[in-house]
Amino acid sequence: MGLREEQQGQRRQRILAAAKRLIREGGAEALVMRELARRAEVSLATPYNLFAGKADILHALLIESVEQTEARQAALKELTPFAWCFAVLDCAADQYTQDAAYGRALMRALWEQPDPTLTPKVWQRSISGMAELFRRAQAAGELGDEIDPDLLAYQQFFDFLIALEGWTFGYLDDAGFRAQFRYGLALSINAACSEEGRCKARDLLLACQSDLAEALEARRKDGLRHGGEA
Repeated sequence: MGLREEQQGQRRQRILAAAKRLIREGGAEALVMRELARRAEVSLATPYNLFAGKADILHALLIESVEQTEARQAALKELTPFAWCFAVLDCAADQYTQDAAYGRALMRALWEQPDPTLTPKVWQRSISGMAELFRRAQAAGELGDEIDPDLLAYQQFFDFLIALEGWTFGYLDDAGFRAQFRYGLALSINAACSEEGRCKARDLLLACQSDLAEALEARRKDGLRHGGEA
């Protein structure tokens, strides 16, 4: 990499870091190019030169989040295939909830300003990773031979996305978010597992069901304490 490319990369990272701070402070509405350039200590023209626009910056931040999630997943220790599936989704949840103000603001912006070209490409990356885990489960005899790993991964990803949306807009707290997508995954595993893994899958489903019931009851009580709706 030449000096020019290196300096360009540094400016790009400063812009993304500044964008992250602005979104955390005031949501997507705070992502104004003039203020972004000031925070990043670059000229007003630089964000326009490095990014196609506001949507491009938002998706660059989403890709950064996906890459950080993948780094978390790479650090996981050896697990059984289905345990890997839960751990991978837990890593994704950790990525959003560790900085909830930013995570919620970023996802809200992406849902309110969707890009039909960029967003599916980013999501497909996560779907492909989950499909590979299901293929491993199939090879290990945990997933039924008749199950299509790609379709199962597609369904599971959107189950996770629905739970993420609920968390983003405040319908689920952190515990409810995690319990919701884990229960959805347990339901899928229970339906798609091989005969050999049926008992273990059933026990897993019942454990996740108990966790979800507990999380939702806690949320209901918390809402009542604060005068909100259950």
